[in-house]
Amino acid sequence: MTNTHKDNTVPDPSVTREQMVEYGYTWEGMTPLGREMALELFEGNDIFLLYNDGTESLAQNKADVEEFPGMFGIETGDENRPWETLAIKRKKDDILAVINGSSGTENYHKFSMIPKAPVGTDGTLRLAVVASCFWLLDIIVSYQHHKRLDPNFQVWKLQVDVEKKNAVVSGYNDTNDLVVMQIIPYTDFPLDEVTLFLVNGVILLPSEY
Repeated sequence: MTNTHKDNTVPDPSVTREQMVEYGYTWEGMTPLGREMALELFEGNDIFLLYNDGTESLAQNKADVEEFPGMFGIETGDENRPWETLAIKRKKDDILAVINGSSGTENYHKFSMIPKAPVGTDGTLRLAVVASCFWLLDIIVSYQHHKRLDPNFQVWKLQVDVEKKNAVVSGYNDTNDLVVMQIIPYTDFPLDEVTLFLVNGVILLPSEY
């Protein structure tokens, strides 16, 4: 193998490059994996069995991974970082679980120091934490001075171009009366769209309405 790229990132916290080197495998073009991550990435990727003499062999099936007592690896390159795709999928699944699994709220959470700013439900807080999108709540709060927005009921939509990593936030009275729109030049939000309601000063998920 020819080392064409040195990647200092490690996708699997259960194993480090230092541990791989101490084990006896030193090629810098290989990223170490633990068994669980190796099994998760097996479909569609070449997973290698690493030996402590510095050599490797390609795992032919999941049984090879399950039975091998040593370390595992995947070749690293600018275009070969499948764990990033896996991380995005996990994040999507977590966000969808919040969106689809929230019903009602036990608490109301203050997101802004602005007096009389809207508060959020438990589901809204979970969404902001899981998706790292407190900025979306800040945008909603920042437009509440707008005279055309109905303080009793608003619909807010985040629409994302996932490939270009930009987005538009739109605020409506009801579902058809567009009042405000803001361009987001960059976001790593992984879903194409998410909708929030603002009802009588409370930001909530549609499933909580």
